[in-house]
Amino acid sequence: MNQREAFRAMMDFERPDDLCQFEWGYWWETVVRWRNEGLPENANPWDDCGITHYFRPPINCGIMPAFEWKVLEENEESRIVQTGSGIICRESKIGSRLPQFIKHPVSNRDDFEAIKERLDPKASGRYPDNWDEWASKADEFPHILCLGGAENGFFGWLRALMGLEG
Repeated sequence: MNQREAFRAMMDFERPDDLCQFEWGYWWETVVRWRNEGLPENANPWDDCGITHYFRPPINCGIMPAFEWKVLEENEESRIVQTGSGIICRESKIGSRLPQFIKHPVSNRDDFEAIKERLDPKASGRYPDNWDEWASKADEFPHILCLGGAENGFFGWLRALMGLEG
């Protein structure tokens, strides 16, 4: 039973051969430490840790066109940037850290009206030119297909647009 079949079995309330374990990824510093502790250079942490693989189809589910990524302010320890998603956040320049979110692109109805055209599911460039060919082969993938471009689910998409407060 491959990972995709195991996932489908779980969703049908059956008992798969193996349970699915999902991770978004690993901090680069963590992988370096694991390698210093004996993880071979060519090892894939997903395989060595038994993490379920998933595949994102080549669909651009983000804001289109993206906002201009730009540095708004910078010092020795951090920089404040506007991301392609329109989020303004402080990023650490000292190792991997979660960003400090300062402002999200939607804080009121007018903001939503202004960004709405960037959410068009039929926007040119969302799908690759060979999408029909790719989609016809999707059932052949042994891994779980993660539609939507990210693992954040419905809540994560709204959180990126509006933040957690307000």
